[in-house]
Amino acid sequence: MADELKRILNAELFHFMVEARIPFSKRGPIDFTQASRDFMSLAFKDKIQKRLWPVLLTLSQVGLNNMPDMMEFLPSPSDPDFALQCLGLQLVIDQAPRALCSMSSTDGRYVNSYFDIVSHRLAESWLALPTQHRPDLWETNKDSMSFDFCILLRLWLGAPLVHNGTPHGQTIALAFSDETRRVVEEMIGQVDPNRADRGKILSDIFAFPRMIEEGPPVDEGVTAASWTYWMMKLMDVHKPIVDRFGRYPYQNNIRGLESTQVEKDWIEKVDHFGEAPYDVAKKVKEDIERGRWTPLGA
Repeated sequence: MADELKRILNAELFHFMVEARIPFSKRGPIDFTQASRDFMSLAFKDKIQKRLWPVLLTLSQVGLNNMPDMMEFLPSPSDPDFALQCLGLQLVIDQAPRALCSMSSTDGRYVNSYFDIVSHRLAESWLALPTQHRPDLWETNKDSMSFDFCILLRLWLGAPLVHNGTPHGQTIALAFSDETRRVVEEMIGQVDPNRADRGKILSDIFAFPRMIEEGPPVDEGVTAASWTYWMMKLMDVHKPIVDRFGRYPYQNNIRGLESTQVEKDWIEKVDHFGEAPYDVAKKVKEDIERGRWTPLGA
């Protein structure tokens, strides 16, 4: 199976994904106003749909129990190209499903209950590497990319950590965002102003849907620091939801889980943010009860 997947999970695909998600020079300064505008834009979906949909179809047919270790598809961690290829593969299994698998159909089940599991396994693997081989660190990448580019590389590498809706996963994600914040503060010399509201940020169970509704800063003059600190806040506000409920309640429908009354109250207050519709939830539950997956794209 691994040999078959190596035909599609290769360096060329990984570099394609990096260029689609971070369409900026790897060596020069980055326009963070544009990066901010790109964050929730459909441009990424449009770039990858034709190329990535067949890849996701193939991966969806492997099965979680048969999925090879994703590190097998990457070069040695000592290879100069490891960081970019690792990011590319992480984007394939974390961001491509989010862009292409609609929550308004059973395809959405593959995002949280399938690809997120594979993606988090990969993230844990590269996080466990010796410091000199970690793909997310500035010290590892400073000879091959600008600090601006490294910021974006690290943010997208860290996304699967936040997407893990478990208390353990959120502890890892919080440590990762804290490290990112610290490095940017040291390099740029500007303290994150959100530090003053740290307690409130880490206890606000409504902040995540509110921030997504408001969107990122898109005015002219977004800087590397202001963009990073907004993103770190966005990552951090996932944690209070998991701290309160032990999971992401808005995923319950698409994962075939029953919501508690407290979760239902929260979902009502956030206007059913991110929730799959009832008919999809019903179909997912039927699939789970019968031990099957509706094929991706069906």
